[in-house]
Amino acid sequence: MEMVDRLVEKFKEFTRAKGMKVTPQRVAIYRELVSRCDHPSAEDIYEALRSKFAGISLATVYRTLTNLEKVDLATKVATVNGIARFDGNVKPHSHFICNKCGRVIDIDCKVKIDIEKLKEMNLSAEKCELTCYGICDKCQH
Repeated sequence: MEMVDRLVEKFKEFTRAKGMKVTPQRVAIYRELVSRCDHPSAEDIYEALRSKFAGISLATVYRTLTNLEKVDLATKVATVNGIARFDGNVKPHSHFICNKCGRVIDIDCKVKIDIEKLKEMNLSAEKCELTCYGICDKCQH
């Protein structure tokens, strides 16, 4: 939990530096996101927090997650069912998505992109992600 606390403190500093308010709801949404490894949807985070925060709305959760994504404190993860899922781990990594249950699993996988080939094609990559699709260990049994 110590790592989550450090991330939350950095989040508060970053938010203040950007001139944004550090509200209890924003902090709770960010804390919930970075403390989970299941790549939750906005609905998942809302369900986890609504009993703790009277008046928190699903719209607030969506808006906060969208803003976190805009400032690179979260990423949106591709899914098989089209429901937006979010990842608080913004360090480079890849994902495995189960075609059966929809589970999203972090995988530590290095991808080497031929930057020279991209330049030859007059392309300028800003971000590169690898997503593997298949059947997870739980669904294989």
